[in-house]
Amino acid sequence: MDTTTLLPADDESYGFDNIADVLKTSPSLLERYMSASWNISRLAVGDAAIGASSSIYRARADLSQNEHIEGLPLGTRGGIAVKHNFRWMANT
Repeated sequence: MDTTTLLPADDESYGFDNIADVLKTSPSLLERYMSASWNISRLAVGDAAIGASSSIYRARADLSQNEHIEGLPLGTRGGIAVKHNFRWMANT
């Protein structure tokens, strides 16, 4: 996502954008930031119409919990490693 289209450019003074003279928050600037946050959070959350789903992964009963499992972080013992493809739907 290109946020430069949602947010105004920073004001500059002497080539710097962090000088106290140019640091201000106007009501219209705050509105732009709030609008950008709504748009970004809507994209991050996704489509609210998609229902929740669940998957259950069970480890074998005879799986040893005393040895390192390939694919898990070093220093761990036991557990289960699962590759899961999450369901995603593009807005159409």
